[in-house]
Amino acid sequence: MARSQYSTIFINTITSYTQKDLISTSTSINPNLGIVLDVEGEPIVVAVNALIAEKELVLKPFDKTIPIPAYLAGCTVLGTGEVVPVLSPSHLGVLIAPFQGGMEREKEFFQPSTTSQVDAVSTILIVDDSIAVRRLLSRMLTQSGYQVVECRDGKEALEKLNQSVQQYDLVISDIEMPRMDGFALLKEIRANEHWNSLPTMMLTSRENELHRQKAASLGAIAYYTKPFHPAELLNAIALIVSH
Repeated sequence: MARSQYSTIFINTITSYTQKDLISTSTSINPNLGIVLDVEGEPIVVAVNALIAEKELVLKPFDKTIPIPAYLAGCTVLGTGEVVPVLSPSHLGVLIAPFQGGMEREKEFFQPSTTSQVDAVSTILIVDDSIAVRRLLSRMLTQSGYQVVECRDGKEALEKLNQSVQQYDLVISDIEMPRMDGFALLKEIRANEHWNSLPTMMLTSRENELHRQKAASLGAIAYYTKPFHPAELLNAIALIVSH
């Protein structure tokens, strides 16, 4: 999935190098250096102190003595005999949410305005293949008083709708997702006798008019693009669920 913006997080990695290694590369250290990683489909920039070297290493698993976080793939042994843990980018999603955007900025944006306060508990179905986006939306909506159900794609969302007795007040769906995309999900919702009046909002990185028109023709009640402004999105959601 194409992205025009990168998220930036800072992770303290436990990487051991000899003093000789650091001295030999000190003249080339870039204080603004980062590595772009693919974390569950999201491009994430991880800030690093320096790029020491690039080499092929043999990955060794940890033993089962203590629980190991999923984002640690194992370890490798350097030529000096030092043991260095190895990070697994595909499992870094659990570390992203607390750092994304900065905690102070997050608190400021997630503080609901007077127009977005929820009088009665409403349930919102979030449909997005990005775990980072789902967690961001879930935290924002939960802090504003909503109940939230998360789905990874349109197929899972459709299964939730058809199998659950839960009453949903709004669906917020991405467009480009595996198995069933947002447009296909919207078609299924509008064709279902029970769910055809369920308000559905599209939240996507696609900004072109063609996608907007298609979403409107399929019955989307609103169309927002990523990155979004939390306060603006909360106000729009409050207006939708209040009707």
